[in-house]
Amino acid sequence: MPTTSSHTTQGKGFLLAATHSGAGKTTITLGLLAALMHKGLSVQPFKCGPDFIDPTLHQFITGKVSRNLDIRMCGRTFVRHCFQTHSAQSVSVIEGVMGLFDGAEGSGATLAKELSLPVILIVDTRSCAESIAAVVKGFESFDPDLKLAGIILNRVGSERHLTLLQESITANCKTPILGALHRNDTFTIPDRHLGLCMGSERPLRQEQIDSLAQTISLTKINEVLCYAWICSKVLMQIGAKGVVGYIAFLNPSIKGESSVDAGRHFVNG
Repeated sequence: MPTTSSHTTQGKGFLLAATHSGAGKTTITLGLLAALMHKGLSVQPFKCGPDFIDPTLHQFITGKVSRNLDIRMCGRTFVRHCFQTHSAQSVSVIEGVMGLFDGAEGSGATLAKELSLPVILIVDTRSCAESIAAVVKGFESFDPDLKLAGIILNRVGSERHLTLLQESITANCKTPILGALHRNDTFTIPDRHLGLCMGSERPLRQEQIDSLAQTISLTKINEVLCYAWICSKVLMQIGAKGVVGYIAFLNPSIKGESSVDAGRHFVNG
């Protein structure tokens, strides 16, 4: 595992990662961006790695240029400078790449540690139940230096399914469930052979964006911002391993509830 940089960049925000590609990172990222903007907050999107499609979708939602944070191509010093420069007055939402640990030096995990940001892990729960706790536990233990601050359960099938997931994770894992989204094809972003459609093609209608933002606002996922901010502020005082415990101390009631269904551009500077 790459070691944590000796240079600390303490930010306001979080990195949204997933267990694997196709787990719903981009859809949930867009929903969170819209939900935070609906709250009147200034939001700055970023993308981990050299992806040229997702940043256009971020810009489609926020109206702001989404910058690529690519340690492998640009180096750690440049990435820190880019993040510090463009996140100073905003809440930063960084969308990860593939699975959390995929890509070694170019992974979301490496970037999160470099920028001292907490990670919110999106877990695709389709076609599994209690076994999901083994997946979460594996992500918790794979890199002890990573700040895994919360998980979002995606593609939950029913209330009974949600109960099974919650009970298993709560009994076997340390990371709090911040929220859950039920399966909902309404939020599917159109794609083609190169991936998702570009933001310039306006692949989602405004009513779809508003509905997605409202869905997220009605769940505990909307509390991600609060916990991400707390994690960033207390990192230097209590260390990465204490972040989850600190969150639990502040709000031990978090269990995760859901009442609703769930051309190329590189900007590195």
